[in-house]
Amino acid sequence: MRLSYLLLLLPLLVSSVEERPKASSSSKTLIRDVGAVNVTIHCERDDEDKSVNWIFDGRNRNVTFAPNGDLVLLNGLEAEDAKVYVCQDADSNESIHTVYVQVKKAPPAVLNLTVAPESVLADVSWNMAPLQKRPRDGLNGVFTPEIESFLLRYRLEDVEAGSEEAKWTTLEVNATSTAKSVFGLAPNSTYYFRVSAVNAVGEGKVVSVFATTENDLEQIREAEKETRKHEEEIHKTDETRLWKIWLLGIGVMILTFSVIGFGISLLLVKNCDKRRMGMGAPGSGDTTEEEAMELVPHITLNPSFNIDMLEYLGDQDQAVHESPIIKPHARPRPDKLIDIHNDEDDEINA
Repeated sequence: MRLSYLLLLLPLLVSSVEERPKASSSSKTLIRDVGAVNVTIHCERDDEDKSVNWIFDGRNRNVTFAPNGDLVLLNGLEAEDAKVYVCQDADSNESIHTVYVQVKKAPPAVLNLTVAPESVLADVSWNMAPLQKRPRDGLNGVFTPEIESFLLRYRLEDVEAGSEEAKWTTLEVNATSTAKSVFGLAPNSTYYFRVSAVNAVGEGKVVSVFATTENDLEQIREAEKETRKHEEEIHKTDETRLWKIWLLGIGVMILTFSVIGFGISLLLVKNCDKRRMGMGAPGSGDTTEEEAMELVPHITLNPSFNIDMLEYLGDQDQAVHESPIIKPHARPRPDKLIDIHNDEDDEINA
């Protein structure tokens, strides 16, 4: 009986093996976010003009084909689209290229969300289920990237829509933590708490819970003391930061003025040097301070001493030095000019 049953199934098994696409020469792993629109699956082949067909489980899937033979998954990508897509030659039905689609999705909802309220604070805690790991290359499937953070939101329950109290207060919690303390709540009030996980794809499902704070006067006083202490610490920190900013500004101003003063001093020194070098230069017609002091005795002893004549001799000396042919002569010293005078003047002076 069993043998006859196997004989009847044998033709079906053979036909299924024959219809199965042959292994393609190339393959690729395509990773896309869930919800991605119009995902294009390209058929890599040597001849881009060759006509191709696509083999995949396309039940209940809206697809289209591009002019170059690419397969386009219309609408948003879903977890059910994580399949194997085989591109075949339209003439020989030979497999050309295989694409393994992997879909990554947002985190699942948190588990066991609980709130332990007191008078002015509440401790919120939750758990997280294990995430689906990414399949290796060459396999299709769905996976969830690592959690990056949690979002904790809270607000008063019975408030007027659109009011300031109706706005959500959002706290970002590190991915390694699954608990958070909320401060500054109003005593004897009902609050609405919401927690969700976030990864590279986006924000996961939100879980909500209500909790009512207590009305313990002792806790309220302690909370007020802690609040004042915290405000004082913040105030001291702000004052310290302000002093640092002032000192930094003053230091920058002093440094700026020092640089400007140093630059002005350099300019003044350079101008003075230029003036000193220009005074008494040969051929300039100017007399230096040292030369003027040397000329004083000669003018006193010899009233007929001609300064213009000395300048003329200096010009002649400079001309001799600048000539490439004439050998320059030594410039007469001013003390030798004392002998150059008129005897008649001596007699008159005597």
